[in-house]
Amino acid sequence: MIGGPNCTGVASVADHRCGRGSGGNKGLNTFVALVAACGACNNDKESLPRLATDCRERGITVPYSGNHGSLDKRAVTKETLHRLAQTPVTDADGQSWWLLPSGVIVPHEPGVPF
Repeated sequence: MIGGPNCTGVASVADHRCGRGSGGNKGLNTFVALVAACGACNNDKESLPRLATDCRERGITVPYSGNHGSLDKRAVTKETLHRLAQTPVTDADGQSWWLLPSGVIVPHEPGVPF
């Protein structure tokens, strides 16, 4: 759960950690690239500056890698997917998790890779 200021507390959407955007690359429809969110948090995480910063710090939002830049939403690279897999996600309660390609989540302990 993202836990933004307008959060409903009910996860109803799969939110992309790297913004797929309208018509963006479907390569981001994979377990390591998605988190559960309510509709309000999905809408607010990029438009509210404080929430956007919090989401980046918690691994909920991960920028694209490589030479594509954050605006080229169609360019999904192996490096981006690798970085998503290597970035744990911290939920609103402070618990950190690894998101595995298989769809399994594993508790994250600092300094201990999955």
